[in-house]
Amino acid sequence: MLITIPAEYAASNAKTTLNIYSDSKLVSEQTIMFSNSILQNFQLLQNFPNPFNGTTVIAYTIPQSARTTKVILSIFDVTGKLIKTLVNTIVQPGNYSVSWNGTNSEGFSVSSGIYYYRLTAGTFQETRKIVYEK
Repeated sequence: MLITIPAEYAASNAKTTLNIYSDSKLVSEQTIMFSNSILQNFQLLQNFPNPFNGTTVIAYTIPQSARTTKVILSIFDVTGKLIKTLVNTIVQPGNYSVSWNGTNSEGFSVSSGIYYYRLTAGTFQETRKIVYEK
């Protein structure tokens, strides 16, 4: 699931609630606040919830200055092995989020443990730690 929030909306100092569902059941609710300053820099946020069991959400920002940018967001294990690519597309500036349900690229559940997610957008690259608990 990829949630796209247009840059025009995100730059309007708006507040919204993000509801996260798993198997049609509400599992998390998060309030997101947007402001003009968010769109000034690339940003990779810490996943929520973390640690997680079920589904977690990873949010990131592509700034106005980036124009159109190729974005890759992938999950890796502690050895650096690619587990799954969640996003591999060209996007416009804005705020985005994607969920990960703890599965690999073949759809099988991964083991409990520490993983890393990496955002690559143009020349920007950032990696953060994620903890999966079954």
